Amino acid sequence: MNLISTWLIPAQLLVITTAQDVGKFVHRSGFYNITWYVNEEGEAMIDFTSIGPEANHNPVTRRGFYPLSKVGANTYTVESASSLHQLIAHQLRQADVARAHEPLAGIQPDDLTTWTYTSSDAFTTGFRGETIEFMRVAESFTPGVFELAESVPPYLKLTYVIRGDSIVGIQASCNRRRTSQMPFHLFRRDKGVQYLHYDLESVGKATLEDLHYMVNIVCPHVYLRHDDLSHLVVATSNTIFATLRGARIVLTRTK
Repeated sequence: MNLISTWLIPAQLLVITTAQDVGKFVHRSGFYNITWYVNEEGEAMIDFTSIGPEANHNPVTRRGFYPLSKVGANTYTVESASSLHQLIAHQLRQADVARAHEPLAGIQPDDLTTWTYTSSDAFTTGFRGETIEFMRVAESFTPGVFELAESVPPYLKLTYVIRGDSIVGIQASCNRRRTSQMPFHLFRRDKGVQYLHYDLESVGKATLEDLHYMVNIVCPHVYLRHDDLSHLVVATSNTIFATLRGARIVLTRTK
């Protein structure tokens, strides 16, 4: 039976691409899994798990802060990663015996030090002579109140009240005019999709078209597309994503 060894490294991000990059990003291979967590405070934690018959079951933990510096529009570098390489190599030598004889088990000096975002849901980096990709893994919802408040006219504000029974109440306001709170059922979609999300389904007589109509009344200059506000993604327990004007928006927990 294969044993698994895991260690965590929390790292403070001095620079983050956008708030949309908050969440969990994962790369999986035959010998290891790497997970990168980014929270709302600009901190990152890397979870490395080696997989193999010789892997040490006892977790190895190393705590340290690794600043990121922006070097391009979508590219960031991590400084002082040598201690990170040493810890990963120790685990890889047990999991990937075929490359155990290589210096640092095949890890190159620049590995994991440059991250290039290909979208808000993915980034790539070098590791052991290859380019590997980290993809977003979304979470299940937790009850709470999440809000988006724009700071320019018409001062659009969206409020999502998520309940434990999979009901979300949505309210919009502009220039102090507001809609009523309209309820929708959160239908979980995790099969055949890039990552978990929730579709909004009608509760009673309220429909998505009704929501769009009410938003257009109080916010006539907010132009909605047919699928706006139709689904929800949970990035972290404090951040959710929706779609407005055909683009991703970020709502942050307030309660």
